[in-house]
Amino acid sequence: MAMEKEQLTTKNIELFNVQDIDNYVKDITKVFKHKGIPKTYIPWWNSELETLNLGVIKLHHIIQAMKRSRKPLYRVLLERKQLKQEYLDDIRKASTEHFKEFRNKQGKEDVWSLTNRLLKNSPQPVLPSTIRVTPANFTTTSKETAYVLLNKFYPNDTEDDTEKQKLLRQSVYYEQNTSDDRFFTEEEVIDCLKTISPNKAPGSNHLTADICFAFTTIYKNRHR
Repeated sequence: MAMEKEQLTTKNIELFNVQDIDNYVKDITKVFKHKGIPKTYIPWWNSELETLNLGVIKLHHIIQAMKRSRKPLYRVLLERKQLKQEYLDDIRKASTEHFKEFRNKQGKEDVWSLTNRLLKNSPQPVLPSTIRVTPANFTTTSKETAYVLLNKFYPNDTEDDTEKQKLLRQSVYYEQNTSDDRFFTEEEVIDCLKTISPNKAPGSNHLTADICFAFTTIYKNRHR
């Protein structure tokens, strides 16, 4: 052990004075190894990306040095822009290829099935069942809690309410005589489907944006 190697375990502490104890504690502290912070591991990182990353950093230092010496920067800035764009494109490509490889390894359960299953089995948020009414009293049931919240945010009419306010509150109980909303047109449905991002995760039915768009287009053409 490191303490035995430094002969820290063979010393008689009972014979130490105050200064000896301080020195002994310092020696023991030096022996202890601090745990290093683990590096974040990116599974799709490769040597090409590392080389591009170092190249971008090197150009950054060169630009800072040229700024201090007031040298022209146009050429090196253009070089950094091109290298940085290549670096970002390669990152996106490597990440996408790794995701495709991960998806192909899922077998019968694809990546969306796994994601939806994990979300389905995760605990649902629990609504508050009690609430403090006074500094020493709490509600005892969910029904009582709901009643307290309703009275807090939607209290009954008071003597201070005007006649207009009372009529306005009563109007919510009457159906307004209005015409029904018109149906969506085919163009509106198609335009809406086009705005859905193809990268958006599907639901439990596995219907992605491209599937919905293709079905709607085919269904429209076959049922005219």
